This record gives sequence, C-alpha cells and structure tokens, in this order.
Amino acid sequence: MLWKNTQHSWKGGQFDRALMGRSDLAKYPEAASVLENFIVKRQGCISKRRGTDEVADLKNLLGGTVRPTKLKLIPLVYEKNEGYYIVITQGRAFLAGKNGIRLMDGTWAHDIAPYTLTNYSGTSAGNSGKPYYVAVPYADSDLDELDYTQSGDVVFLAHRNYPFASLEYVSGGLKYTVRNFSNNKWSPPVVTKVAAASGSDFPTEGAQKTVHYCCTYVKDGIESLPSPAYAYKYRLPWPQSAALVITVSRGSNAEEPDYYNIYKKESTDFGIIGTINLKLDGKVSSSSTTNTYEDEYITPDMSITPPSSKEHFSKSGEYPGCAAIYQQRLCLAGSGNEPNGFWMSCIGDLYNFNVHSSIRESDAISAQIAATEFPRINHMVMTKSLLLFCDGAEWEVAPSTGTALSYKTVSAKMQSWIGCMKSLKPFTVGDEILFVEANGQTIRAIRYNFVSDGYESTDLSVLSQDITRGNPITQMAYQQNPDSLVWCTLQDGTVAVLVYMKEHEMVAWGRQVLGGGFRARGVASSKALYNGTTDVMLLVERGGDYRLWRVRDEDATERGEIQVTMDGIRYWDTCTEPDAQGEPPDGDAEHVFCGYDIEATGHPFTARMVTVRPESDPKETVRYEIQNATEVELAVLDGSTFRVRSFGLDPKYDRKVELEPELTAEGRHIALKTEDARKTLYGANNRDGRIELTHDGVWPLTILTMTTTYQVELANNPPKEGQQDEN
Repeated sequence: MLWKNTQHSWKGGQFDRALMGRSDLAKYPEAASVLENFIVKRQGCISKRRGTDEVADLKNLLGGTVRPTKLKLIPLVYEKNEGYYIVITQGRAFLAGKNGIRLMDGTWAHDIAPYTLTNYSGTSAGNSGKPYYVAVPYADSDLDELDYTQSGDVVFLAHRNYPFASLEYVSGGLKYTVRNFSNNKWSPPVVTKVAAASGSDFPTEGAQKTVHYCCTYVKDGIESLPSPAYAYKYRLPWPQSAALVITVSRGSNAEEPDYYNIYKKESTDFGIIGTINLKLDGKVSSSSTTNTYEDEYITPDMSITPPSSKEHFSKSGEYPGCAAIYQQRLCLAGSGNEPNGFWMSCIGDLYNFNVHSSIRESDAISAQIAATEFPRINHMVMTKSLLLFCDGAEWEVAPSTGTALSYKTVSAKMQSWIGCMKSLKPFTVGDEILFVEANGQTIRAIRYNFVSDGYESTDLSVLSQDITRGNPITQMAYQQNPDSLVWCTLQDGTVAVLVYMKEHEMVAWGRQVLGGGFRARGVASSKALYNGTTDVMLLVERGGDYRLWRVRDEDATERGEIQVTMDGIRYWDTCTEPDAQGEPPDGDAEHVFCGYDIEATGHPFTARMVTVRPESDPKETVRYEIQNATEVELAVLDGSTFRVRSFGLDPKYDRKVELEPELTAEGRHIALKTEDARKTLYGANNRDGRIELTHDGVWPLTILTMTTTYQVELANNPPKEGQQDEN
C-alpha cells in the first residue's frame, strides 16, 4: 500500500543523531538529519545560503611578506545605514567596512581592483595603497579575551592585562586613547585670593582662627575636582557685619563654567556655602576670568561636600576585564586583583569614578559579588537590569528599590549556576541575551520572568548538539534582518547558523561550509542596514592568508538583478570577460560558466538537505514498515535545477529536477522558477525512508514543502482496546 508523508517546514533545523526516531517530539516532523548550506527562513522554508562578497584581501595588510597570524574583528555601530569594523592584529587597529579596508589617502581597498592592498609592499606608490591604522598595545595572544562596548562613536576596550582604553571614530579614521580616570572632564579651578570685604571690621587683636576655602568648576552638569585649599586667618569674634571675599579663577579650563561651587572648612571637612552662578547672577562679563563670592559667616552644609580625588584602574592588577553602559554609567568589572568586583561611574559622566565624603545619589559605585565558586566576572550586558556573566554563574545587578541605581540601592543577586565563556561576548536578541557556556559548545538564551521575578535560561543547542560537539564556537554575531540569524564560527573553520525567533518557537540550526576550501576565523555584525539586510562580516583564512567576506544582501533577484550564490565573488555580470589566457580576473578563484552569457568568478558550494527518518506517531494505533520511497513532490519558490534521491543510494540514482532560470529581454535580469515539481525515485527496498536533496548550481533555491510517497506494509500492530489478540 502507499503512504504519503508531508514536511511543511524545517523549523526544527538539523536534529542531533541521538534524536533520530524521536517522533514523540513535537519538532521531529519539522526537522532534518542534515542541513548544510541551507538557511531556514523565518517562514519555516529553507533557502540556499546567499553566499558572500569579498571586500578585502588582507595578505599585505602589514606590508611586504609580513602576514597576520591572529585577528580580532570588532563591530563599530555608527549610523543606521552606515557600519564599520575594527580589525586588530599585531599591535595595530585598522578600519574596515563594506568597501574594504580604509587607506591612508581616504579611499577604500575595495575601490582598487582586484581589491588587494597591492601597493603596501612598495614605496613608489606613496600612501595610495597603505592601510590607515593606529597603534594599540594588544598582543595577538590576548585578542580572544579583549572585551568591548560602545557609547556614541567611542568603542571602549577592556582587558585585565592592559590599561582601559578607547577607539574613537574620527574623520573617517580611528583615535586610540588610554582613559585616565584620576582626572575629570574639567580641570580644577583656582582660589586666587581671600580678603576681608570692604567695610568689614575684623578685630586686630585676640585669638586667631584659620578657615579654608576651595571651589569646583561645574559645566554641563559635571563637577570638577576641587581646587587646592586656600587658608585664611582671622581674629575672633567674627563681626556681624563682616564678610570675606573669595576670588576664584577658571584655571586651565578654556571657558567659564555654568557655575562654581564654593566650599568652606572650619574643622575636619569641607561643606558647601554657596555658588557663583554665572548664568543667573550676571557676576562677570564674557571676557572675565575671575569671579567673587562673599562669605558672611555662613555655616557650611556638610551634606554637600566636594568630590574626592582617587586613582582608579591606573596600574597592573587594577585594569578592568570587561565593560558595559547601564543607566548613564560606565560599568567596569573583573580586574586581576578583584575578579569579582564591579565599578560604576557617576551618572552622566562616564570617566568620573569619584565620590564625595557625604555620598550623593549620583556618585560612583563600587561593589563585589559574594560568589563562593568561580567568581571572575567575564562580561556585562545591559537589559532590564545589568547582567554579570561569570566563570560559573550569572548575576543580576539592579536597584533594590525605586528605578535609579545608586550606592544606596545597588543590589547583586545570583540568577543561575551555569557559567559563561570568557572569549565569547554575549549579545541581545529582542528581550533576551544569548551567551555560550564555558564549554564553548552550548548557546543559552537568558530572559527575565515576571512570574518568578528573576532570570531563567534555555538551552538552544540541545536538539542540534552534533554541530558543536567537539567543535567549539570561536566567534558569534547576530543578524536581525531578514531572518533573525545567529552566525557562529567553529573551531574547524565551518560556520553554524541558528535561526532564532522565540515568539514563533523557531530554533533551527544548520551547518555552513564555505566554498573554495576557506575556513571561517571570525564574524561580526555592524548592525547597519543595507537593502533591508543587517550587515555581517566574515573573517576567512586559507593557507595562512586572511580575507574579509561580507554576507550578501537579501537575494538581489527581488530587486531585478542577477544573483548567484557563491562565496568570495569578485565580479559577476553579463559582460565579464576572461583575460587573454582564458582565466577569470581573480586567478585565485574558480571560474564558473553559468550559461546564458553570464560568467561568474568565485567559489561555488553545494547545499544539501536530508530529511529525518519518517516515523509513525507512537500514539497511532496503526504502524507501517517502509519498503521504499517511490515519489517526491516539492513546492519550489524562486528556484533552479536541483537533484533528489533516496538517502544512502549511489549518486547515479539522482533524479534531476529541471528548473532553468530564464533571461529577460534585456539580457541582464533573470526569472527563477516558482512551481510544483514531481519526480519518481529509483532504488528498491530502501527502508531508511530519508530523502536527500542537493543543489550545486549558482542560482538561488527555496523549498517550501516536500511530500514523499512510500510503499509500506502494515507492521505488527497491538490490538485496539477491547479487541482480542489472535496470538
């Protein structure tokens, strides 16, 4: 008898081998046993991976015969439609983008065919081919643990072996700065003079008393460190009508502040006695550099004191290992001396970690997590609260009361005992954070649960553990559009792609193998949108040479252009011609003649999908034994020729499904096939039941559904309830 089995989607992705036959799982009918170079779309169908464009050959990045041996790729999110990447290697930081590497003359390497830095090894061409870079101190062996976060156009760099620093995007280049937290944004002002006011009748005899004054410079809501104290002696008692005039100067600051705070000390500490408000009081003209304040024997308010000066993170052992931004504070954590400590700057002043003797709500915060095991803080990520990812646990830092974080309200609560890998930075996907366990082989999603009022995590790898088992993740990045993809480079140089959409219960893994024998060594996303697609850059290597490959935009066929699915394409057009020797413009790449007068240069790759073994639901009373797969029907969207066969049979039994693209009248645009295809399958007594589909052409392919017809026999079924067993 015949039995038809339809697969409507591939929302389960590639299932682990240990799950074959687990038809009791809800996702089993939506899974595949092999999903290679196919991507599960957010709608559940599968499409051949779009391929990549090469944007820079890094062979001559360091000049001459010196080649990079280790590189770090850091995203630089600049604008919605403009994103860059920082490439760090051998003590240098380069700027890259979708147009290649930034050059000294302001152009990009991608604008110079064949997109290699050919002029960097010589001197005759001057600076035209030399990459723009800035010197950084990081050794290649330390790049894996270099943490980063971004605020505006500044990327902060944290590593417990190096001073905390930043790379700022300026005038199309980069500026490296070591951040010194002992100084504020503004320099301290100066108390230049203290004298009795005109008409003040201080005693000329009697006991003396010394009073000290200092002031601070306040602009844009940020207060400087205090000026040096100015001591003044007067004789007691202070007459009722007397006053002392305090004269202050802005010091080395270029402009007048919004106001000065004036502090007074009569015994142990300074307290505020007033302000010189230049905006409201009209004390000085715009050209003046001195200002005055009269102390009419004002009692200092000791609840408001000047900020104190303290060296922060200035020497080995104090350098923070990770950084984040939370509630307008720069958050640092995990130094060598205090691996479980974290510090937060003053509100709105990212470089100010000072406090007042009478602590204010906006002052800097320092604390430690009281962990009993594996307390080192590896990463911090901002979400509803600030999450700390440690070697062996996850902690939440949030206000204990109210909505604002301060020294009074800061609270750290342990959320789970899992642990995070130091070299892999967590990132947000919607309202969740994805992180990799310390073994490097499992991705988890952690989210806030309102019912339990805490964070809980889910293993996203358990159904597809084959992909990363013994093959740890080395880098990962999130591509929000068009299909919510998590790109993971693996130790063996392949790429794993996770399609993750929590709201649609979409957790689908697939394995990607790059064309041309290249190996993926890193991945990053600048989050910029080009043609509706979030930008993703791959760092690839072959034979010790590194290149940057950009994941292609959404299929260009939707924009009426020619599109081919290949890796490292340099040229693709109807007019591309080989050179005099019949070779493509890029001699390092394969030359593929696609027909239709189209010549493409790049590395073709094969997409392969194998279904799971069809199994009857255990709840069914009638069970079948598969004898053979006889026919397959497929619904194809924007497709081209592919092959199907019963899994395990010799490739000579391939059944070719002819779906040839057609050129339009202009000879430049193509029309792909959208139709239903049916093919009879060869091979007798194929009891495995799985179907293998391969596509090795250069055009796109999307499979919507697959229906397989089987020749089956009834198995020994248990008797129904109330029915006597004949045996």
